Amino acid sequence: MRKERLELSRVAPLDPKSSASTNSATFAVWSAYSNKRRSITRNGPSKDSRLHICQYFRPLIESRVTIAAMLASHFRNSVILTLAATAIVAGHLLPGLDTSEIQNGIRNSLHIIVFAGFAGFVFSRLKNLFLWPAIGITVIVVCTAAVSAELLQYFKGASPSVDLGDLVRDGVGAALSITAITFWKKSQSNTVLRTTAVIMGGLIFVPLMFWLAVIIINRAMFPSLLTFERWWETFTYSGINTTVNADTAARFTPNKTYRSGLSIRPLVSDWENYTYLTFTAAVEGQSTTLTLRINDTSTLGWMSKDAMHEIYITTTPEHFRLPLSELTVIPKKDSAKLSDVAQIVILTPRKRKESTIILDDVRLE
Repeated sequence: MRKERLELSRVAPLDPKSSASTNSATFAVWSAYSNKRRSITRNGPSKDSRLHICQYFRPLIESRVTIAAMLASHFRNSVILTLAATAIVAGHLLPGLDTSEIQNGIRNSLHIIVFAGFAGFVFSRLKNLFLWPAIGITVIVVCTAAVSAELLQYFKGASPSVDLGDLVRDGVGAALSITAITFWKKSQSNTVLRTTAVIMGGLIFVPLMFWLAVIIINRAMFPSLLTFERWWETFTYSGINTTVNADTAARFTPNKTYRSGLSIRPLVSDWENYTYLTFTAAVEGQSTTLTLRINDTSTLGWMSKDAMHEIYITTTPEHFRLPLSELTVIPKKDSAKLSDVAQIVILTPRKRKESTIILDDVRLE
């Protein structure tokens, strides 16, 4: 077997001139650095050296400034978030806007708007996170605030039970807000996504706009209170211990156990410039009596028999014209204020026999 000799590569010897020049350059750099160091030690750092030191420590300084700014931002956001959540929870302890269907509708609309804004604020502050973690954290924060508010309202006695409907409305507002913000951020120049985001954001305010329109239309009818012919009037009256049906007039069957009738909640409360309440009434069946009174906000719901004005109705439709002053009297108490009218109560005594009360064209003169 032939053996081959392994030849090692030869290392070329250094050029004397090159080696000398390299060593000279190295020595020169080190000498300059030593001289600079001695100069700084003896005379203090020069302007250039100070600038060099600042540049050396700049990343550390900037990182500390960035951390401080980040902590300040987080603290500020936490304070705002806490104040917003506290305001939402405390708002549930205020007197309820639910004494009429319109007020209840506005209250429900505000639930959607407030929690949409709250969720939008939380979600927008989590912009540095990925989409789904940000959504998850936002949902947890919103649910905590909503449930806490309802439980506090319940335990404080402001509500007889935890209103699941309010929780649903809170969730709807939060979902619309998160969806609108997400679509808007992802839209870039996509017209479809941007339009969808605008629609989602607009849906948040639709319920409130509806109830405001109802208020404006009903107020425009004043001093006509009810004709029972228009859909927007249905939100200003309700039955008391009975069901009210209306097409061209209001009809209700007296309750066989309790007094029953009609509660009217006018949207214009100042009646000082008016003198009479007028309406048409009749009964299908046995003739009966109707009792009426006007309540202000301090006597809202008052239906005592000795504080009601009584009229007699028959099967023949009759037009009544009653002085407002006679409908506000409460024996041994201050009369209801015509500058703050909150309710008209129209009641009939309980009836053993079937009959139907008919009311129409309620207005002021």
